[in-house]
Amino acid sequence: MADPVMWVPVLVQCVFILVTNGFVMFVLIQSGLFRSRQNAFVMNLLACDCLRAFAVLARILVIMAGPAASGSDIICVATGFLETATSVADCVAFTLLLYDRHMFVASPINYLHQVSRASVMFGVAYGAAHAMFVAALPLIGWGHFIYVTPHATSPPPGASLLPLAGSGFCFVRIWRMVRQRTNQIRVYNMERAVLEPVGLHRCIGDGAITEAETAFLKTVRLLSILVACYFLSWLSRLALLVRLMVPGQAPSQAAVVAVAVISLLTCTVNPFMYGVYNRKFRQTLRAVATCGRRAESDVLEISPYIVKSPSLLALSDYRGDLPRPVRCPQPLDPTGPADGALAPDNIRIGVKNVWS
Repeated sequence: MADPVMWVPVLVQCVFILVTNGFVMFVLIQSGLFRSRQNAFVMNLLACDCLRAFAVLARILVIMAGPAASGSDIICVATGFLETATSVADCVAFTLLLYDRHMFVASPINYLHQVSRASVMFGVAYGAAHAMFVAALPLIGWGHFIYVTPHATSPPPGASLLPLAGSGFCFVRIWRMVRQRTNQIRVYNMERAVLEPVGLHRCIGDGAITEAETAFLKTVRLLSILVACYFLSWLSRLALLVRLMVPGQAPSQAAVVAVAVISLLTCTVNPFMYGVYNRKFRQTLRAVATCGRRAESDVLEISPYIVKSPSLLALSDYRGDLPRPVRCPQPLDPTGPADGALAPDNIRIGVKNVWS
């Protein structure tokens, strides 16, 4: 019988995950922000975190009750299936979230044509179907549920390592794309009269870029923390799988508890990272709305030199779609277009009623 004291940290962590993720989901639903493209993936992440914490909590209670508990085997298999499915769905949703940001940075103007609400729903449905398929593999003998018992001795087949390798490849690929697009953000240096790249390690508070771009760079820094947590979680599971594959050596209960705590690290960090991430864009939108009222104008001018920058990121996330360009009542410069024509050198985006 498992020592109940050993599993107390995991129980506390599961309850904490349910409370924090549930609270963030409640805020998103009440504010209506979950209807945007990016927040659809965030809601998927939070829902998977809650389901995984519930599965781990139920299985630990069964393990603590002992093998003689009624229906313990069925409950362990069911919770193992649910945890495996939510883990894979969480991974797919996070990968799609990174890819969504890559698409916006790569082509902000054509973002609506490339990433529609239907494509987002298709991505979420694909993640769920893929998760169910991977979770069903152990039921037909192609794998092994982790944490079914604290002293599992049966070595899993090599197919169990395929989801880990696939997730790692997707993370590395998408993360390199995001970093590449981030480094392609250009700002105009008035002293040198040249365009300079803005990287993650550059001081972004010097006023050289817009507040939306500053928020985006800070967001990428936060996402890097999440990527590190995901890799740490998957590496801990990989270490447990390798230990299970050694014949005659079962992992200790302390090792299983440690892996359980590490694997739930991403579920613990997700709501806090999103809270900081959400606050940055709220501040950006508030500053944009304030500047618009102060200038007695309902438009926001975006520099033409930053073609591939996420200047419209905040507006796209909180309005649900990008506003359409409006016609300029006056030319922006003496050599600009005629009155009433679309300005080719400046994108003017309406920001009226941002908070409506």
